[in-house]
Amino acid sequence: MTIPKNLTLGVIFAIVTGALWGLVFVAPKTVTAFSPLMLVAGRYLVYGLLALGLVLFRLRQILPLLTAKNLAIAFGLAIIGNTLYYLLLTNAILLAGVPIATLIIGLMPVTIALVGCLQKGAVPFMRLAPALTLGTAAIALITLDAFGTGLSLGTAGPIIGMVLAMGALLSWTGFAVGNSFFLERHADISSEDWNLIIGLVTGLQGLALMPVALNHAPLPTDTSLWLNFLFVCVAIAFFASLVANALWNRVSRLLPLTLVGPMVLFETLFALLYGFAWEQRLPQFLEIAAMLLMLASVLLSIRAHRTQPRLHTQPA
Repeated sequence: MTIPKNLTLGVIFAIVTGALWGLVFVAPKTVTAFSPLMLVAGRYLVYGLLALGLVLFRLRQILPLLTAKNLAIAFGLAIIGNTLYYLLLTNAILLAGVPIATLIIGLMPVTIALVGCLQKGAVPFMRLAPALTLGTAAIALITLDAFGTGLSLGTAGPIIGMVLAMGALLSWTGFAVGNSFFLERHADISSEDWNLIIGLVTGLQGLALMPVALNHAPLPTDTSLWLNFLFVCVAIAFFASLVANALWNRVSRLLPLTLVGPMVLFETLFALLYGFAWEQRLPQFLEIAAMLLMLASVLLSIRAHRTQPRLHTQPA
């Protein structure tokens, strides 16, 4: 049976998006001299500046889209999908570590797919159950491995980190669902233009956070640390925000919400791979098993949608 073209293209975009989004899980570890709030403000201020530069080239096309309603929706989505989400995630990573934060965020495929199953004409939950079960099992293996390698919940830090990661999970689930619904109902707005609009309002949020971030914690005086911080902000703003978010908007239009959820597993997979590279080690047995389960989960999700009628019919 041939997989529909839209399905194949959507999965390819999701893989690239996951590879780019995975970068944000190691970014906090590279700028520990700065507070998580400073990293959030810096990343999204740069994202806004990049978006503004591109908007100027498409001002005639984008200006009519800047209605009060669209801006309000973009502002809300920018908070829960960018500013609030990454603030919660960076703190979770620093308090609980990359594996724990990754495993909790890795539950997004389940939460998003469950919401997607409520859509009219969506793939029934029972058809997705095997794939979601494998994805959940993968997360469970990562959890088991994290505790097996000495992670202790005896202190408040990891517990607070887990709570923050759960908050990030709910925040981005809300973004994924809301963004998908918006794009489905607004075929007149291209994926790229919507990404730039969200980038603009996210930049304003980063600008508003910057004075707070500058006074939130002591700042280093070493010029090399500031140059490294600027490099990280520009890199993740360009790759993980501007490029990755534009690709994700394409994914949201090409794939039904029940399949959009499982595609988030690619972010988890790449975050783990980057984490291994950062720690300069090879994955252990349980980690390899978890990654194989993730891939199997995605493949089963794709298979469940091969004969399912498309819900999103707008051009990407």
